[in-house]
Amino acid sequence: MEGDLERITMRLKLIGIPVVAAALAGAGVAVQAADPLPVTPVKPPAATTATFKGTGQIVDFVAEERLITVAHDDMPSLGMPAMTMDFPVAASVDAAAITPGQTVSFVLTLIDGILTVTEIRPAAGPRGGASQ
Repeated sequence: MEGDLERITMRLKLIGIPVVAAALAGAGVAVQAADPLPVTPVKPPAATTATFKGTGQIVDFVAEERLITVAHDDMPSLGMPAMTMDFPVAASVDAAAITPGQTVSFVLTLIDGILTVTEIRPAAGPRGGASQ
């Protein structure tokens, strides 16, 4: 019986349960210190950023608030039909390039849970093309 308890104690120590091992030691079972198991560092997966491409026409832009209103085409990757929406504009986007009435291609990036315009440029063709 004592041999069984010692083997159980050793196994528990090896899998990292020192509290149970200490309790068994307190019950009169001889417990020896075990070398800790080697730890292999794990590299966390690279953070993924959700981005979505769209096309549409700029309806309005409030530069002081960096808020753009876009009448955008369908955005299937978002499950979003064509509609007019407001989006914040990232500080990295040149506000001088945003002109109401202009047809644009843009990229929305999910930043802290908010779809934000992170890229915008004049559209390269007629409006109404499919978006990613």
